[in-house]
Amino acid sequence: MTAAAADVAGIGSAISAANALVAGPTTALAADRRRRGVDGYRGAVRRECAGIPTDQRAGGRVSRAVCRGPNLGWRVVRGRRDRQRHVGTRSAQCRQCAHPGIVGRPLIGDGANGGPGQPGGPGGLLYGNGGHGGAGAAGQDRGAGNSAGLIGNGGAGGAGGNGGIGGAGAPGGLGGDGGKGGFADEFTGGFAQGGRGGFGGNGNTGASGGMGGAGGAGGAGGAGGLLIGDGGAGGAGGIGGAGGVGGGGGAGGTGGGGVASAFGGGNAFGCRGGDGGDGCDGCTGRAGGARGAGGAGGAGGWLSGHSGAHGAMGSGGEGGAGGGGGARGEAGAGGGTSTGTNPGKAGAPGTQGDSGDPGPPG
Repeated sequence: MTAAAADVAGIGSAISAANALVAGPTTALAADRRRRGVDGYRGAVRRECAGIPTDQRAGGRVSRAVCRGPNLGWRVVRGRRDRQRHVGTRSAQCRQCAHPGIVGRPLIGDGANGGPGQPGGPGGLLYGNGGHGGAGAAGQDRGAGNSAGLIGNGGAGGAGGNGGIGGAGAPGGLGGDGGKGGFADEFTGGFAQGGRGGFGGNGNTGASGGMGGAGGAGGAGGAGGLLIGDGGAGGAGGIGGAGGVGGGGGAGGTGGGGVASAFGGGNAFGCRGGDGGDGCDGCTGRAGGARGAGGAGGAGGWLSGHSGAHGAMGSGGEGGAGGGGGARGEAGAGGGTSTGTNPGKAGAPGTQGDSGDPGPPG
């Protein structure tokens, strides 16, 4: 028994010596392999993190996971998964913040053109052309072109609205009535007649028509992109409104009635009524409205681009038409019969006056 125990102890000592001889190279080999694996993981993570400079926290988590000893592979996978989740969340937040309903304009795309008198929509924040401004309605200003984002051309300004038409002038007043004719008295004898009534007065001149409204100013062109892009051209000025129609001349006055002889004999008769007055000529129409000014061109981009051209001036409005001539005056009434023993004949009515001529255009 003693000899067997000694043999077993000798065998154990031999195994321990063999393990001691093998332990050194084996441990060094395992450590070397582990070191190379850690360095490989570390390099891969650094390359991935270098492509996402804004994600510093995720990169830090991955690096710390690599540097920790046990459960190395699981920590690397968890760090990579956290980083992907973080980047996805940040991307969704960026898309939400860049939504047109929140910031008022898309990231990429052209702005919409404006309606009548309305400005165009802005271009995309990163890339896109500004929308064109809408043309102004009659008597209305224009819409301005809007600006582009970082890269893009500014929208053109809208044309100014045309000026309104001037108001018509007021008609002239009526001419005065003619005076009554004279009468034959007891000293003129039986054959005398009353005097002829006076002519009616001419009508007054009609008032001038109102001046046409000035054309609206053209819209300003939108600014080009902040970095690259041409500014939008300014809108053309509006056309001035037409001048108002001149007022018509006044109607001539009624001629005066003749008067019969007061104490004449049987052959006395009333006189002829006076002629009506002539109508006055119509008034001259007013000049058309002033032409609208062109809009200013938009500024070009900071790095590259040209400023937009200034809008052209609008043309002046046409002059208003002249007023119509006044109506002719009514004829005067005939003279009455005499009051003597043998009444005389009534006088004949006077003739109507002539109508006035139309006024010249403005």
